[in-house]
Amino acid sequence: MEENNHNWISYSYKSGDESDLEDLLILFEKKIGGKREPYYSRSGAIDIVSFFEIFIPFTSGVVITLLLEKYFEGLLDTDELTSVGKKHKTEIIAWYKNVESNIKKLLSPIAKPPKKVFSRYTNQQTEKAAALRVSFGKIECYIVLNHSTINERLIENLPYAITSIIEYLKTSGLPEETHVLQLYYDIEDYNWKYLFLPTANGFGNFIDRYVDLTTGELVHLNSPDDFVNTFLPVLQDRYKFLVNPFRYNEKG
Repeated sequence: MEENNHNWISYSYKSGDESDLEDLLILFEKKIGGKREPYYSRSGAIDIVSFFEIFIPFTSGVVITLLLEKYFEGLLDTDELTSVGKKHKTEIIAWYKNVESNIKKLLSPIAKPPKKVFSRYTNQQTEKAAALRVSFGKIECYIVLNHSTINERLIENLPYAITSIIEYLKTSGLPEETHVLQLYYDIEDYNWKYLFLPTANGFGNFIDRYVDLTTGELVHLNSPDDFVNTFLPVLQDRYKFLVNPFRYNEKG
């Protein structure tokens, strides 16, 4: 793909905020292109409150051949994939590299340093999210780009992490009751290792499931404290998660 010609990328934000976001929008448009898609209002089940989202529909932007389209959409099962020819396997590997390259270009405006790029929008004295919203068919994955502990290393590692999600979806599929995803990182080694996928019961309560992408293990959490003690979120970031980690305290 040619630089500044990523018309399949769009920027989502509240229409009333456009003037405040103008410098940010111009920064991305000059670097990678894309189109603006402001909205007047919207509602949903998730607790993420975002002031700016970069939307990537993989099926229209990154799939490059009929074989890869079938691969992505799940029309080839595992046995069929092992039987495809060497040429096609090479093509799939090249596609993953192409995905990483395109995501790296997409993130270039915020690579150094990411926290200084985004304005500090607040909601009840708490920061709103700037997020990458990736569509994998019917399932969307949120990746918040302005967590309090975000750094350049995390932005650098993000392209590979996104291909890890695709690989997990292809090899393991999604468990039942998966409606939306969120990619998160290990705050000790700054790698995007965790894929949150709360159940229907988890929404409105706490994130009750996640996948460790390094092992493929699906882990169940039994309480809000389990989540907080495992991932150590800070109060400032409470509106940057699919389910607010401190929701149970706020109910009291």
